[in-house]
Amino acid sequence: MRRILLVVEGATERAFLEKLLGEQFAHRGLAVSARIVGKPGHKGGRLALDRVLDDIVRLLKQESQSIITTCFDYYGLPWEFANSVKPRPAHLAVVEIENELARRVVGRIPSTCNSKRFVPYIQLHELEAVFFADPDAVAGAFDQPGIADRLRRIVLECDGCETINDRFETKPSQRLQNLFPNYRKGASAQAHAPLIADRMSLETARKKCPHFSEWLTKLEAFRTV
Repeated sequence: MRRILLVVEGATERAFLEKLLGEQFAHRGLAVSARIVGKPGHKGGRLALDRVLDDIVRLLKQESQSIITTCFDYYGLPWEFANSVKPRPAHLAVVEIENELARRVVGRIPSTCNSKRFVPYIQLHELEAVFFADPDAVAGAFDQPGIADRLRRIVLECDGCETINDRFETKPSQRLQNLFPNYRKGASAQAHAPLIADRMSLETARKKCPHFSEWLTKLEAFRTV
């Protein structure tokens, strides 16, 4: 079974993606695990570009057979090349950011290291956008059935999950917080991300989130069975 290592920015991303992808990817011969950027015990936070590059390059060198990928939110991304493309439509900007991140990584690894094992991914606009793909799963995790229809209205108003606004007041995580003030990030037993992932249909998430689905398709291409 081939290993996929996801480099993520926090515990919410780690818990959600390991739960959502783990079982189904295992059936495809791919073992998924996620690591938070930085030293062991780091809880996430500001994504310093040098730290991200160091982590990716180190993993590519140490894990000679593994696939290394990322999952960082487009919203609030601090990197200088990210800010340079943000005036463009988001769905185009994230592709340029991914390409530039790949170029930076290739520039730091030795020629003996297979750069094709690195798959950069930037999430439109936050990981919580994927939650909106399955409102019933979110409502179930919150134990608030009435929230499902309100989530559907937000998706309709924004013309899709991945186009939910990226301003502070309207970003996906803030909209969840507004609907359900007790929304808890992280990976604890009380956190909502793994509860949502446990209820969510990956197939539905892929249908509603095309950029997210394209990323998974790239990862699936490495399957061994």
